[in-house]
Amino acid sequence: MARRSGTKLEGNNPGGWMVKSSMNSTANAPVKILTNESNTGKPKYTIEQVAKHENANDAWIVIKKKVYDCTKLLKEHPGGVDSILINAGTDCTDEFNSIHSPKAYAMLDDYYIGDAAIPVSKTSPITEPHVDTLIALNPKTWLRCPLIQKRIISHDTRIFRFSLKTQDQKLVIRAYTPITTSYDPPGYFDLLVKVYFRNVHPNFPDGGLMTQHLESLNINDFIEVKGPIGSFGPVYQIIKSVLHDKNDSTELSLIYANRTEKDILLRKELNELARSEEKRFRVYYTVSEIVGNQWTYGIGHVTEMMIRKQLPAPGEDSKTIVLMCGPPSILELACIPNLKRIGFKESEYFAF
Repeated sequence: MARRSGTKLEGNNPGGWMVKSSMNSTANAPVKILTNESNTGKPKYTIEQVAKHENANDAWIVIKKKVYDCTKLLKEHPGGVDSILINAGTDCTDEFNSIHSPKAYAMLDDYYIGDAAIPVSKTSPITEPHVDTLIALNPKTWLRCPLIQKRIISHDTRIFRFSLKTQDQKLVIRAYTPITTSYDPPGYFDLLVKVYFRNVHPNFPDGGLMTQHLESLNINDFIEVKGPIGSFGPVYQIIKSVLHDKNDSTELSLIYANRTEKDILLRKELNELARSEEKRFRVYYTVSEIVGNQWTYGIGHVTEMMIRKQLPAPGEDSKTIVLMCGPPSILELACIPNLKRIGFKESEYFAF
């Protein structure tokens, strides 16, 4: 997960980013509670108390100085379990504001259990747990990462490389997929990002706030990141990691859907992996729009027949698992229904 940071870079879309308010650090201040109840009649909780509730069996969060027990919400949350767990035990006011509408606040009422005993700041222990110095990223802590390289991959796709080494600011938070694996040299991570420019798509005239911000970064400008989210790695990382291990006998098949041929990211790299590891990995492309007569792969969305031909079949003795990544609408309307028709159980497929 990445968020915009820095003091000299301003957003160009009024109202599109949340304004981060100034707070004085209370990290080392003693906790003073005059009463154990707020004016709402709810109990008050200290920073230390909230921080203990940070797992799937007991997940509390703080938003605007209110404490919510989201344990029962985990399975029902539209954004998935991990997007709550990454913030469990912390003040996630900024994160919540950046991706939720005002309507979402009303939905929290059922989970409201009390108030923070003191104003919870981003520099307090609630958001700064112990971090192993050998681990670059931490799901609970924002890490400042300067941009050290930008590579142009296609007309609208870039690889941004960030090194692993304020004032009031505007804030926007988005989740991105790193393509770096544990086998790559240490000291950096790469994000493969499709930039959504202004005035390209009629339904989104302003384009993507975060992707355009990344595009505008100069070398040594920085963003803040935290993660990872979830227990599975992204698809490309999984492919690279499996194929790197010569003792791993796992066989991989990839169906890769895009709007046009020019939108296929990492095509060269995937084709090279398929050629060098033809017994262990194969890739099949499908696009919604074709130009010319040279296209020899699939056309349209992922279909039942496409899955039957390109992926191993399910079965009682099968060890097949299907990993999916893409827009929720495509997964829910095309991929998952087709997998069910073929006979895949819910335990045999997973969506990032």
